[in-house]
Amino acid sequence: MARTAIRDQRNFIIGYIEDTSNGDQRALDIGYRIVGYYDAASDRTKDTGFRIVGMGNQLVGLIERAR
Repeated sequence: MARTAIRDQRNFIIGYIEDTSNGDQRALDIGYRIVGYYDAASDRTKDTGFRIVGMGNQLVGLIERAR
């Protein structure tokens, strides 16, 4: 799995996005807790309760909200 750091305006790391082998992604906060998932097949972002947050990849928004 590839992991990409997400940074704020001050260049501090606020979370990470991990790519999975099937094209899906998951968002982690700075403490490595999962805050959401992106399902590439359905093009939907879901929270940790697997409730749909929105269409498209909105994982960065979930990481920012988790701060």
